[in-house]
Amino acid sequence: MATFEADLAHKFAPTYHAARTERNYLAQLEPQKEPRLELAHPPWKPYVYFSVYPLEGTHGGEQAYEINYLTIWDWDSGSVAGLAGHQWDTERAAFFVVGPDDTHDPEAYRVRQAYYAAHEGVKLWGLLSFDNSRYVEYPRGRESGPDVWWSIGKHASFRNRKELEASNAGDSYRAPGEIAGPEDCTLIDVGTLKRPSAAAPWITHKKDWGPQRISSVYSKLKDRLWDVAGKALRPILRVTEDEIKLAQ
Repeated sequence: MATFEADLAHKFAPTYHAARTERNYLAQLEPQKEPRLELAHPPWKPYVYFSVYPLEGTHGGEQAYEINYLTIWDWDSGSVAGLAGHQWDTERAAFFVVGPDDTHDPEAYRVRQAYYAAHEGVKLWGLLSFDNSRYVEYPRGRESGPDVWWSIGKHASFRNRKELEASNAGDSYRAPGEIAGPEDCTLIDVGTLKRPSAAAPWITHKKDWGPQRISSVYSKLKDRLWDVAGKALRPILRVTEDEIKLAQ
């Protein structure tokens, strides 16, 4: 059944960029509590789960939503020579979407910020951070979902290829690439942790996944990325669209 939240998620679905030589596949999971692979999908036809959270209250006459787009991979190839490769890879990009609090018309909403998850919380020996996650602000708002660039074999999300290749975590991209717009994606609603959808009871699975103990989807959805005013709730780098253009 279509809902306003699902309509928002479809309206702002990202355009994904993957290297044509990407060898890993996006996972479609069985609808059960324990994560288990049902089917695999190529990155040029992405299988994407989404979760929409209405943020509590209003701000400046606007209602805000946090939309997480979750991509679950069957494998992470690791760094050079396959070091640190592992089964499962749970990744995401998220958008802060706002619109008038007196309407449920998706066309009245805009993306004001994006969050690109790249090695969230990853540290070497507990000291050296490899977290390349970023917040990006769009002060004028966007009428469609921003682009997401995936690093080959590692699947971290970046705003553009230049940022991807500047990562300190071994991320890379190989041209030519594949571009998958919203029309190429299969979008599946997982609901929320309090109300998981019938398609995704595994979002409430709190334990890390697989033999290498990969972070669960639950660990990513349990805390919000923004408050209703758009304040970023993760202490990481925050840049604006104009700053990105200047750097380019």
